[in-house]
Amino acid sequence: MRKGRGCHVLASSPAATNLYSRVLSWIDEETSGLLMAEGYDAGGKVLKEFEVKAFKKVAGRWQVREMEIRNRQEKTGTRLQFDFEQQ
Repeated sequence: MRKGRGCHVLASSPAATNLYSRVLSWIDEETSGLLMAEGYDAGGKVLKEFEVKAFKKVAGRWQVREMEIRNRQEKTGTRLQFDFEQQ
């Protein structure tokens, strides 16, 4: 469960050296959309969190409306907002 919703958890590791040693992603069971992801550094500590704050169904497909990215080690963050127009 994440954000009160049933989720599948996907754990992935890069084949080669990368910024992240491991990434955990929570995928919403109903929409198959990403709800949250955590990227871990080589020491196994959370480096960044990616959290979908809002999503909306546009033309029959779920789209991210707002996402927040937090660097847990640097104590910084970025908020992305998307405005999709239905055509």
